[in-house]
Amino acid sequence: MIKSLFEGIVECPRCHGAEFMHSENLETCKRCGYAATLDDRFVALLPDHLSDNNAREAAVFSNNDIAVENYTMLKPFNYPRMVQENYLKCTNMMAKMARKFKRPPSVLCVFAGGGMEPHLSGLLGDNVVLADISLPLLKTAAKRFEHYKVPQAGAYFACDAERLPFKNESFDLVIGFAFYYTLLLTNEKHESDDQRQGLGRFPKVVLSCLAELVRFAD
Repeated sequence: MIKSLFEGIVECPRCHGAEFMHSENLETCKRCGYAATLDDRFVALLPDHLSDNNAREAAVFSNNDIAVENYTMLKPFNYPRMVQENYLKCTNMMAKMARKFKRPPSVLCVFAGGGMEPHLSGLLGDNVVLADISLPLLKTAAKRFEHYKVPQAGAYFACDAERLPFKNESFDLVIGFAFYYTLLLTNEKHESDDQRQGLGRFPKVVLSCLAELVRFAD
């Protein structure tokens, strides 16, 4: 599975080259020498440099924290009922979108560390690739699927959602589920209306990221 992805849709995060030399635990870009490390279904394909925001997020989830793992594996069943219902509505929408295809679609799930969305939507199996900036969170996703006795994803890519390492039109369906868990506004006198509504600088980053995702789907 991993080898076929590198032969078909993966691009180097450094130079965007699409030809790789294969070895047991590495896929090395023939153009620039960037080496992606492989561990079974897991691929570390982060770029050399991350944006400040992504670097902070990667640092937060860089270790295997058992408390974070247990909390993540219980989501959303450890949330208040209203929040649970909203999550389930959203994942049902994802499943409905996938059913519109005549055959099981190839799916890219971004922001997929922890595995909640692909699990609850049923979008799992060899035709599904999970992507997240945190390799530990992707491994938590695999543990979640094992715990709930559902299929594993075909591959797990630690990569940057702002610069996804896949060719255009690589997937039938691209799904990204994200929300703001922190929005700090420190000076009320200088807040704009947009910022007060949560539509200031931070969403532009998210919107540009989501716009980038569009080019990976047919």
